Amino acid sequence: MNFTFTGIISKGVPEANIQAEFYKLCRDAKIQVLLEITYKNCRFDAIVFRENKPFAIIEVKNYCLRRSRKGLNLNGRQMKKYKEFGLPIVGILNSKQIVPAFEKIVELLNKPVVQ
Repeated sequence: MNFTFTGIISKGVPEANIQAEFYKLCRDAKIQVLLEITYKNCRFDAIVFRENKPFAIIEVKNYCLRRSRKGLNLNGRQMKKYKEFGLPIVGILNSKQIVPAFEKIVELLNKPVVQ
């Protein structure tokens, strides 16, 4: 396995390492995030919070490049359960998607809160 320490890691990285990289980006930006949360029979890879309330679900996979192009299976059992929470779901399908997923969370957090 080849590892680099510039924020992008080569293929074959365990999901836990992908989660850790995402967590570090969030924490450095003062974004509240918790990993491996279990709630109502669901285990979430990560939950991003806004003002101490769940804001977005992060689903982490370690797909090869070819499979990651297909995206998350939004019709699978796991995603159907996640959708019931009414939160945005952001997928990180390989290590190259860590930074884009972080940028998507920042974009979502910067949108005005609709009351």
